[in-house]
Formats: sequence, C-alpha cells, structure tokens
Amino acid sequence: MFQKYKTPTFLFIIITCSFLLALPDVKYNQYLTDEDSWIENISAIAFLVAAILFFICFWHSKGKGNRFWRWTTNRNIFYLLIGLLFFVAFGEEISWGQRIFGWATPEALAEINYQQETNIHNLDFFTFKDEAGDKWWSFLLVLNAGRLFFYFWFSFMVLMPLAYRWSKYFQRLFDQINIPIAPLWTGLLMIATLVLSKVYKIILGADQYSESIDEIMEGNYALLIAVLAIQFYKETQPNSAVQMMQG
Repeated sequence: MFQKYKTPTFLFIIITCSFLLALPDVKYNQYLTDEDSWIENISAIAFLVAAILFFICFWHSKGKGNRFWRWTTNRNIFYLLIGLLFFVAFGEEISWGQRIFGWATPEALAEINYQQETNIHNLDFFTFKDEAGDKWWSFLLVLNAGRLFFYFWFSFMVLMPLAYRWSKYFQRLFDQINIPIAPLWTGLLMIATLVLSKVYKIILGADQYSESIDEIMEGNYALLIAVLAIQFYKETQPNSAVQMMQG
C-alpha cells in the first residue's frame, strides 16, 4: 500500500519543506527567488524537460488508434499540443533568452510590457486591474497568465481525472478521442502546493515574504508538471525499450 503512494508522499514532503526557503533573511531569500534566481531557473528547466518528454510521447504514440476529435491521426496530437504549451512556458520563464544573451526588447513590445521584456505573460493585457475591483467574482473575469495556467492544470490534472473515474460517459469520450488522463495524485499535489502557499503567507504574515512564496509555489508547479510528463513518458514507452531498461 505504501509503495503505491511512495512517490506522491515523497513529493508532498519536498513541496512542504520547499516553502521554508522563504524564511531566511531577505537577502538570502531574494538570492533564491528573485529574477534569474535558482528557483526561476529550475522552473524553466522543469518546463523544458516536460516539453521534451511530451514531444517524445507524441513520437512514441504512432499507430495506437489515435484520434483528434473526428479525425484519425498518425500520432496523438494532444501530446504535441501539451509539449508546445510547456515549451512556450519554458521560453516565457527565461524571456526567450533575453537576459541570457542580452538583447534589447523591441520598442513596440516594451511599450505594452510592464517589465519591458521579451515575453507574453507580462503584457499589459494580462496584468490590468478589472473594474470589478476586489469583488469575489472579479477573480473569474480578470485574466492573467497565472490564472490561465491555473485553469489549465485544474482542468487537466483534477477535473478530467475525476470525471474519468466517476463517469462512464466521460470515460468513453476521453477514450474515444484518446486524450491522455493525468494521474489524480499529480493534481492533488498541485492543489496542495496552492493551499500550502496560502497557509505559509498566513503564518508568516509579512509582505516581504509574499513574492518569495509565490515564486516557490510556481517552482513546485513546474516540478510537478515535469513529474507528470515522466509518468506519461513511462506509459508510452515501447515494450522493447521498457524491457531493455528493466534488463
């Protein structure tokens, strides 16, 4: 029984302890969680690893009864789309290499990017304050990159696995279009990451730690996405390759 939950338990402990990185003095804190810090770079690497593994899953899915809605496809298009999504996440995390290679942001883009960087997620469009203010329903109306990512992982890693488990209709539908179903424990760990970030903010009660906690939360999200990609990678390995690895 414990063996089955060994990986999720280990990851939960890692995630819980990772938020302690926000506790040291402010300088140490910023060294770990600022722009181009250790956590941000690890997040970028995790997204890149996830993208590569999903691309490999796409390649290995050839001839496995793939469908994309009404069309029969040679390979599973969903793996390709998810891989592209996380490759974009990788590029966005490092501003497409701008700070690494030191090129200037195009003037037209700098005017509409509040950090004046070469990326999409910091565009003014994604960071504006909705006229609804702080009303509870404004959360649903104001779109930003973080919120769109939340909608994605909560749908793909929580709602869809639950629907697949509890509804024969959705089980038939998802099987028919051959959409990958994430292990539910990965989604539960994403929820745990979100909840723990809120708990730590309440416990610490200091604004100086808030951004650090958010950065750690995003790093944990990226780590769990890489873990999810590894799970799919294992599932799509050709039998011969699996046997060779076991041998």
